Amino acid sequence: MAIISIFSGKFSGAREIVKRLESNHKYSVLTDEDIISITSDKFKEKKDTYEKAFFNSPSVFNSFTREKEKAIAQLKVAISEILYDKQVIYGFSSLLIPRKINHVIKVLTIAEQPYRQSNAEAMGIDSKNIKKEIMQSDEKAAVFCHHIKNSGPWNPSLYDMVIPMDKTSTEKAYKLILSQLTNPVLEFSQESNLKLSEFRLEAKVSLELCEKGYDVEVEAEDKNVALTINKKVLFLSKLKNELTKAALDISGVNKVDTKIGKNFYKADICMDQNFNRPH
Repeated sequence: MAIISIFSGKFSGAREIVKRLESNHKYSVLTDEDIISITSDKFKEKKDTYEKAFFNSPSVFNSFTREKEKAIAQLKVAISEILYDKQVIYGFSSLLIPRKINHVIKVLTIAEQPYRQSNAEAMGIDSKNIKKEIMQSDEKAAVFCHHIKNSGPWNPSLYDMVIPMDKTSTEKAYKLILSQLTNPVLEFSQESNLKLSEFRLEAKVSLELCEKGYDVEVEAEDKNVALTINKKVLFLSKLKNELTKAALDISGVNKVDTKIGKNFYKADICMDQNFNRPH
């Protein structure tokens, strides 16, 4: 059966849907906490490293240390190795699963603030803190999604299904997701296995290049890797040669292509920055 990835605005009601999928259909649920624990064990790093990568803005020194990029690369490696079939990936982790995984249905559940506030109150959350919790959660989601997708987290183009929970009952939302699981396109197949292998290679190459100080987008097709440079550099041909050599040294890579991304020529000036508001 398909993998279901669910991203949700806080207190939007997604947790109840996840519980039903787990209890009624024996889906294995992986939350951000689970992914953080798995990644921490794999790379022998503190959990705090990955919590910061998910929920905090990059530090002022991040452009030098690449701390956030390295942590995200490690999270991707961990996810790529455990992703298989009949799983629910719930939370920020769901945004790290690439579109190429063809047996994943990507779901966003969201609602207007009054609904989220009343939902939080029904859960016993102190009404004085609810508005602040929602605002902080939405800001963290916006910062993380912009960092990895250059997009806001509520952008419908990131998902296969967007469910407004203030206009849809939990039962109806649950059945809407179930109705998609019988779609033959989402069946686990030989193609699915290939796409998972490509994701694992992408994650591995991203991490190894990041550890060597390179910040590029990585796409894999079979064992061929395309590296996209999105940040302007002075010696482009030199960087391309270095990237090609570094990527070819990685086990599993047969061929490397380098190209310039759409943000390469973006002007690096202060007018592009907004220091007062989150993305």
